[in-house]
Amino acid sequence: MEGVPAKEEQTADSKTERALDDTEKLILRFAYDPFSRRILKEVSGPGHSYSARLTAYQGQQPMVLLLRSTKSESKESEWSLCEQYIWRPSETHVIAYAERRSADEPFVEYLLHQDASGNVFLSTHIAQDGLLRIDDVASYWGRGENSTIVAVQKSESSLPAEQGRPMPYAIDQVLDEKSARWPCNQTGSHFLALQLEKSYHLSALTIWADKCPRTYRVYVVQANQQPRQDTLSQWEKEHSQHQVWAVRQDSADQPERRPEEPKSISLKNRPGQQIVIVWDDGANIEVRESEVFVQPRLKGDIAFSGAVVDHETGLYYHGGRYRLPELDGKFTCPNPLDFLDGNNLYAFANNHPLT
Repeated sequence: MEGVPAKEEQTADSKTERALDDTEKLILRFAYDPFSRRILKEVSGPGHSYSARLTAYQGQQPMVLLLRSTKSESKESEWSLCEQYIWRPSETHVIAYAERRSADEPFVEYLLHQDASGNVFLSTHIAQDGLLRIDDVASYWGRGENSTIVAVQKSESSLPAEQGRPMPYAIDQVLDEKSARWPCNQTGSHFLALQLEKSYHLSALTIWADKCPRTYRVYVVQANQQPRQDTLSQWEKEHSQHQVWAVRQDSADQPERRPEEPKSISLKNRPGQQIVIVWDDGANIEVRESEVFVQPRLKGDIAFSGAVVDHETGLYYHGGRYRLPELDGKFTCPNPLDFLDGNNLYAFANNHPLT
């Protein structure tokens, strides 16, 4: 384990208060080591139990996670082992992950299966009946329980769908010649809302559109927060912080997109259950299919390319720096190698992570 003392941060990011009601609050405290890794998380508050979660590292790899909790703030309790990692000699490949919900429960060990890039795509464990169970950790090629692709449950628009070309054609998960069409015979702003089964951290939206507005804005919101046509302008002002994408295609410098070419829109890993597209030019919209990519809920803390994901903050730890998906995947601090790795000190893999 790292033989270095921890340092406690007193910034707004490391000491946060979250209101529970008018009189009670929870206090969160974080402590980091000299390598900027968060090793301690404390939760306390008046009238609430105290809990602390400690992560111990060996080199750059998390090894064990310890938990201490009491029903008061006296903090007089022992640390108990709640999670543990078993690593291969390679720094990016973990063999197993064990966890338990409380000190009274037995450990459940998950064998983690990774691809060559360190992505955990499947886990297995032995159930209480002695049989092997397969957990769908991240179905990159399918639509399993924890898939990276989720289906759109329903759609709502300020425009009525054309008869014979209803909304289900655009969300039936089949890329064919059938398309939903919303004709527009009036000027002004309009919207199209795509709703998912539940809330996710949304990564991207892909749309196959035969006709698409040249100017539009994209928002990610929670359930039942879709706009109404008569208050659309006010809704955009109230949800400006939820805007994730804005496009203005001027015919002078933007070629016309062919219908067979899908449009990919980054959703910046924002949490939400609905994607709202708003446009101003009174254009028709015709969609053949739509596809939503989300962040899978992984067993343990190992994420894309073997990085350690911090579930409370959404940050990814890459051994020296944290990366935030909401910043288009950029790091939160500059490259310690200065400009030796490119001109952008905050870029991840020179903005080409797949090459």
